[in-house]
Amino acid sequence: MTRTVALLVSCLILVHALDVNNQAEVNRNKQKGVGPVKTAKDDCMKVGDRLGCACTVCKDVVKFTRIMILDHVPTEEQVLDKVCRRIFKSDESKERLCEDIVKSELPEMIKYVKERIDPHKVCKKFC
Repeated sequence: MTRTVALLVSCLILVHALDVNNQAEVNRNKQKGVGPVKTAKDDCMKVGDRLGCACTVCKDVVKFTRIMILDHVPTEEQVLDKVCRRIFKSDESKERLCEDIVKSELPEMIKYVKERIDPHKVCKKFC
């Protein structure tokens, strides 16, 4: 069960972190007033043998999901709508992918969150 939730959170974090990296590169290009940059871009994902910014994103996703599930008694549709729209509100294709992943893993995710396992334990491979 923990592995399934970790896989779900991993997918969401990686897609989000890649989107953040791409947006940062676009912003740098706009500031320089040039086309595609050929210099090495900052690697938000890799810090030594760990993932850098993905750790914080992972914990935020788990905390947000926990708040929704424990403080409210959500239906599957409410969880899908809130988590995926909030994380990927500017990218419809990623939002649909998120919905597919959450839809297939939601029952196990709800059980995991109700056990009140620390978000850091879920995200340990990212931190």
